[in-house]
Amino acid sequence: MATAPEVPNFAQFNFVEGDTIAMITKQNGQNAALVSYGQGLETFGEEIEQEQAEAIQTVENIRDNEVIPARDSAQAAATAASESEQQAEYWADQAAGSVADGYIDDSVTATNKTWSSSKIDARLNADRDPTISFDFVRDEYFIDNGERTFAPAEWAMTVERASPKSVEGPNGYLREVAPNTIARNWRNGVCLGALIEGSATNLLTYSSQFDNAAWKKADASIIANSTTAPDGTETADELVEGGGSFGKSVGMAAIPVISGASFNFSVFAKKAERSVVVLRASNAGIFASFDLAEGSVINSGWLDAQITEVEGGWFRVSATYTPSATGNEDFRIHVTANTDGNISYTGDGTSGVYVWGAQLEEGSQPSSYIKTEDTPVTRADDNVSRTLGAEFNADGFTIFSNSYLAYGAMLSLHNGTFDELIVFKISNSGSNLTIDFRSSGAPAGTYTRALEYFGGGISGSVALAISSSGSCVVAVNGVADTFSINAIPSVTTMQLSRSASRSVDQSTKAHYARIDAIPRALTEAELVELTS
Repeated sequence: MATAPEVPNFAQFNFVEGDTIAMITKQNGQNAALVSYGQGLETFGEEIEQEQAEAIQTVENIRDNEVIPARDSAQAAATAASESEQQAEYWADQAAGSVADGYIDDSVTATNKTWSSSKIDARLNADRDPTISFDFVRDEYFIDNGERTFAPAEWAMTVERASPKSVEGPNGYLREVAPNTIARNWRNGVCLGALIEGSATNLLTYSSQFDNAAWKKADASIIANSTTAPDGTETADELVEGGGSFGKSVGMAAIPVISGASFNFSVFAKKAERSVVVLRASNAGIFASFDLAEGSVINSGWLDAQITEVEGGWFRVSATYTPSATGNEDFRIHVTANTDGNISYTGDGTSGVYVWGAQLEEGSQPSSYIKTEDTPVTRADDNVSRTLGAEFNADGFTIFSNSYLAYGAMLSLHNGTFDELIVFKISNSGSNLTIDFRSSGAPAGTYTRALEYFGGGISGSVALAISSSGSCVVAVNGVADTFSINAIPSVTTMQLSRSASRSVDQSTKAHYARIDAIPRALTEAELVELTS
């Protein structure tokens, strides 16, 4: 402990009457005492500083070696207990069927089908427990190779997409998803799961800037940035009719088209003073008209006209056109006062509809919106896969998928080539499910099933069980078949929406709600229950 120096008795050095030599002596003594006292104060200050430093070091040592480790240990224990409790509650809820997550069919032309994650979870419990589970609706993923590990999607699988993409968010507005991440898509507040698509190019420039000179107006005008767009920005335009008797449209001219190829034309539209919008291929003379008040297709000379509701009174209207000859086509968007979709009438010069996000792409249905400026823009394709490890039993297993897919490759297991392959495919017409098997570079079996009673494509659940003997059971929405294959393919990779090649069998559009792998072949009765 630092000790302050004793204050000298300076009074002994006071001058008295008659001091001379004695005065000088006293003064010198006083000075010496002051110097000594000052040196003592300096030493005292240094000792205090040293003791303060030692005290601080002692406190820091206690903090680093005792307090922080104790805190971290307590937090880790609390986190582990919380996670254990949450997982226990989670699986208890699944078994009780009390979780109310769901999936809605993305097809607006067929009867909507719904499913409950909790029911599937309950059916996968006990002796059907999966060792790979990708629940894209809940954004929950785990791998069980003897130790169950919950992890983010990008850890549980490889997610590749070189560009961002736009999907609908929980609030109904379009949101941009970063490259190389799972794009989870919502519809009317319900998560549909992961939206996985092939690449697409929007052939129309200035996709949301209809006031640009690239868009040719016919008896119509554009009021730019008139209202809130589907992405939440104030960038939607109003297409206002003129006072003439025909036209009232905005369009993009001289777009090259190829004979026999499918082209999908789409735009987001919302009623204003008018409530009917028309898509037209002028040179071909075909129309598709839509009621923006009722959310319905009025009539169409196009293939597969669709109207899909989005947030804030908006609808995405689309139609598919297959040219009979190679050449150029003019694609136009009309406003009309006629409820039957007829575009001939005398306009009032002030009424219109709101429009935003026009897109023209090759394919039979609209893919996620691709914004353009002065040039066409290509959105990269999605490639989602997992390299299989100890969690996968290659000698006998079950693969379960809950998804919506119109056509193309739904799911594949392979060894990186076509030599060892299991691929689930929907025919281009959406009428057949085919499962192809290849082993040692040769065909090992094929299963085909008509899907017309499901309205085309797969909407709901499909499961395949393969036993060590090559006996197989496949079930689709509760209906099962049995068959056999010559050999079980030796697979090392599970891939969504593709076969073994990135350029083959790409699906135009698929929503994946859930994918599971179970390390044994379930029975026919179990598959029926699981997929019902």
